[in-house]
Amino acid sequence: DQKHQTIGSPPAMPWDKPFKQLRDEFWKSLPNDSTIVELGVDKAGTASDLIIPLSKPKKLYLIDPWDLVNEDEQIWFNSKANREAVQDLFKDNPKVEVLQSFSQDAAEKFENEYFDVVFSDWALTYEQTKVDIFTWLKKIKPGGFLCGDLFCLEDHHWSGAFGAIMEFM
Repeated sequence: DQKHQTIGSPPAMPWDKPFKQLRDEFWKSLPNDSTIVELGVDKAGTASDLIIPLSKPKKLYLIDPWDLVNEDEQIWFNSKANREAVQDLFKDNPKVEVLQSFSQDAAEKFENEYFDVVFSDWALTYEQTKVDIFTWLKKIKPGGFLCGDLFCLEDHHWSGAFGAIMEFM
């Protein structure tokens, strides 16, 4: 809808119907015995709204550092409350394991070729994205998926995740 666009707006917002339909089809297409990890969980919206109901994974790991950083370094608002809410939400679900950890540290806990899907929802900078790709690519089974949600043409991503993803591709 052109009336909602600004000069810097992409032609379609990523949550528009075609994107949503393709995203949902991807999660539905995965086998129910998939092992999935989401990096960058915050409040677990992606896990609750997409991954669990659409792909019904055998095992889902939710990894986020939340409040592991010092008080003066905290970036995300309410990170401790978000962590506690996510831990509480999934405490009785044996298919979901919540890990409070930084991405690279968490990767070391898993064997290579362990995951069917690695979904990154946190790396914003070029450096973070490159490290995540390098670190997690070897953790994916042959035929598996490395994916995320920050491959967009918004100007604040051009030199960040977008640039690292384009370089990788």
